[in-house]
Amino acid sequence: MSTDIVDDIGTLYDGETYAKGDLASLEDMMRVLEGADMVVHMGAYADDGPFEKLLGPNFVGTYNIWEAAHQHGLKRVVYGSFIHAIGMHPQNEFIDIGVRHRPGTFYGLIKCFAEDLGPIYWDKRGLESVHMRILSCAQVTNAHALSPTMT
Repeated sequence: MSTDIVDDIGTLYDGETYAKGDLASLEDMMRVLEGADMVVHMGAYADDGPFEKLLGPNFVGTYNIWEAAHQHGLKRVVYGSFIHAIGMHPQNEFIDIGVRHRPGTFYGLIKCFAEDLGPIYWDKRGLESVHMRILSCAQVTNAHALSPTMT
């Protein structure tokens, strides 16, 4: 099932279903995750902005995904993180999977929040999560997309 906050996402692929839902609403996330085995969470306001703009869809929404997944007994959350979780490390510094968080934007901060939320739900509730830290998957159109240290 695909979800978004818009009424219609257009043509659906074979086997795809759609449900409108607001990440900032736990009730909506409970509804759209009902009957699921796992969730792939890629939804968010997908750019940096003022904290207030990111609070609902990104921070609260991420919590709502994990909480609804837990309440419904899902097996796993797959989360699309981003390089901005560690983006303020100097470009000449060696970075591996053990490097500490060092966000430079509120968007990077939400990625750190989710990367830390996952282990809490695993340790306390047994909900597994996989966090994919994406470098870039779109055409580079601005400095923010090119390098997290440039913004």
